[in-house]
Amino acid sequence: MKTKAGTNRTVPIHPRIRPLVIKWYNKAQELNSEYLFNCTDTNTARSNLMLTYDKYRRRIEALVDALELNPDHRAHDGRNTFITMCKNAGVDEYAIKKMVGHEIYDITEKVYTKRDPQWLHNEILKIQ
Repeated sequence: MKTKAGTNRTVPIHPRIRPLVIKWYNKAQELNSEYLFNCTDTNTARSNLMLTYDKYRRRIEALVDALELNPDHRAHDGRNTFITMCKNAGVDEYAIKKMVGHEIYDITEKVYTKRDPQWLHNEILKIQ
């Protein structure tokens, strides 16, 4: 959400997390929300369901405290883990950037190379 590369992008869903995504999608449908993840705690107004990065970060920090986890854990840990898993599995560098919403500066890849969603799906399946 911070950059143009991070918005309106295709993100393949790995089969191992598909049930979780379906669960959250169904919940969003019940709420009539356009967002996959929503703020539904009692302190959130119905008109403000959007889970912003700040709200997410505060929730992660509270969870780390409540579970007495290593205080070095941060909201970005999931992105770090995902990208590391991709690299270890040999996922194409540009596929990783597309999936996580990082800008691609290579003109050939950014402008002239057309990739279909199946390519991204095949790349994410490299993660076991």
